[in-house]
Amino acid sequence: MWLWWLACSGTDTDSPTDTPTTDTTDTTDTTDTGSSTTEDVRIAIVDGPINTMRTLHVTLDSAAGVAGRCVATDDPAEILFAESANPALEHDLRFGGLLPDTTYECRVVLPDQPQTPTTTVSMTSGVRPELLPEAQVTVDPELGMTGAFTMGPWLEEGCQGTNRQTWLVLWDAVGRIRWWKRLPEKVGVDVEALYHANIDAVVWGGGESAKGPVTIEPLWSETPSYAGDLHPDLGGVLFHHDGAMLDDGSLLMLEADAVTEGADTWEGFRIRRQDPTTGEILLDVRSQRFFDQGYLTRWRSGSIDQYHANALFWRETANGPLLFVSLCFEQAILVINGDTGDLVMRLDDTWDMLDADGTRMLPIQFPQCQHGIEAVDDNTLLVYDNGRNRHETRAELLRIDRNEHTITRTWNWTDGRFEGSGGDIDPLNATRRLVTFTHMECLVAGDGLNDVVEIDVPTGRVASKLTLPDRNNILYRSQRYDGCTFLPGTRYCDAAMARSAELGALFDR
Repeated sequence: MWLWWLACSGTDTDSPTDTPTTDTTDTTDTTDTGSSTTEDVRIAIVDGPINTMRTLHVTLDSAAGVAGRCVATDDPAEILFAESANPALEHDLRFGGLLPDTTYECRVVLPDQPQTPTTTVSMTSGVRPELLPEAQVTVDPELGMTGAFTMGPWLEEGCQGTNRQTWLVLWDAVGRIRWWKRLPEKVGVDVEALYHANIDAVVWGGGESAKGPVTIEPLWSETPSYAGDLHPDLGGVLFHHDGAMLDDGSLLMLEADAVTEGADTWEGFRIRRQDPTTGEILLDVRSQRFFDQGYLTRWRSGSIDQYHANALFWRETANGPLLFVSLCFEQAILVINGDTGDLVMRLDDTWDMLDADGTRMLPIQFPQCQHGIEAVDDNTLLVYDNGRNRHETRAELLRIDRNEHTITRTWNWTDGRFEGSGGDIDPLNATRRLVTFTHMECLVAGDGLNDVVEIDVPTGRVASKLTLPDRNNILYRSQRYDGCTFLPGTRYCDAAMARSAELGALFDR
């Protein structure tokens, strides 16, 4: 009876992609050990792209399915589970949400061969990059928290400064870091980043940088990819604030673009949708077109970036796709035909604003320098309204009536704070909404912090709040994920924990 064990004896054998310089080290000296318990099951511990990701490569003498459970030696509630059920001679059991600097005892069993003894190895994950902050999480015990993982683009230096070193960070339900990704140097914090379960990858874009085209980061690969390498101007464009992969696999990119009138030139925007396989540009919309048509204002002194396009949202409708574009400095939202690029409507304070009870509101109640927009149906928008002139930031649900030329605010929430830049809003389910309050201390000094607030709509109460303790950092946007969606084998996936418990008698032998 013997066990083939392969692990590192000093440092991690495979250098992670995200090895920073100087004080941002994300590796640590670890020693992984194992014990020989069977004659027909062999395990190799394989490093992942970062050191909170490990694979147990299992080799069998006869084809069978395998399951693995890893339990932290200092916390029996910290469990990870993975299973490869189809009979085979070799299996990879991936454990992608290990806590940093934690030792786990991992056991592998053959569910269909319960007579086979448990095979055990021990492994220790590496430390997280020192500069990445853990979060403080508070939860209303009556309402509970929706989802388990919160991901967003994070920057250590307020107002981006000269550093502009952005990270994507994933915090769990109690604020511990489970995953991270360092973005290319000089990419700013103003990026969009979304996890796509169908390709098991995080897709991001933006950052006011030529290095910010839509980029695909497979969780288990050390090499990111830009699926649209045939982009006609790749490397010569400033990508900023947003970039996404749509459901059909096409890429949506927000770019800086010049607008001219006579001898005057200023910065506008360009939106392109691309087929990543062929490189075909499926949509090309330039702000010059809307300026020439009279839908955008002329350049004014004080800001070269005249319109500050900062968020996109694509929605498929029965009448074709709609593209929603947030223009902060215009204090307007454009709705564009996603097939033709024609303007469908411009939403601004010239529309009649109504409160939920039908009361007419003053034009000043229209969103001001909004940063987050999300269409929940063809005529309803969730908006993160920064309230730049009112000095109050709030979350809103706006109902659009094109025939009556009215915008009805059917719901809004605020705690009275004011954050003039950044921010985000997302629907979690029918009764919960996630609001990211971005704090930029150098722009709005005060007591504000970067908070991700989950609002219970029926009661208006805060169901959960994730807070980053240093007000000089920036969290620009965030997304909330279910524990069975992102890193599905952790303690936060009920299905995985139920299966682990079902096999408990095998694991505990």
